[in-house]
Amino acid sequence: MLIAFGIFVGSLVLGKFISKTFLPPNDIGEFQVSLELPTGTSLEATDQYSQRIEQIIKAEKYVRLVTRTVGSIQLESNKAEFYISLVPAKDRSLNTTQAKVMIREKLEPLMKDGLIQVSDYDISGRVRSR
Repeated sequence: MLIAFGIFVGSLVLGKFISKTFLPPNDIGEFQVSLELPTGTSLEATDQYSQRIEQIIKAEKYVRLVTRTVGSIQLESNKAEFYISLVPAKDRSLNTTQAKVMIREKLEPLMKDGLIQVSDYDISGRVRSR
């Protein structure tokens, strides 16, 4: 019984050093950025602001493609969405999660003017996580 109890206690102590997930984060190579400026911002002003964001994102060597949609289906002129596709995993040193963190940091100075969110993207276009 003492040996079994010792193994049990030892496994609890060693459990602190084991990763809590069995699977690494999925490196899908794509994500989205959402922009929301103050209500009442014109479509032209949102377009100009979103062009600045697009230039910052495109400047990263690990970004393959950026598509930008200004305005929303609910006719909100103050919103924009960006779809970002990364170069293939073998051609970049960052995984998708690290790339999202880098983009978030690059966009930090622009966040004072509006809400910018970097999130996962799935095929249906729904946000999976923020």
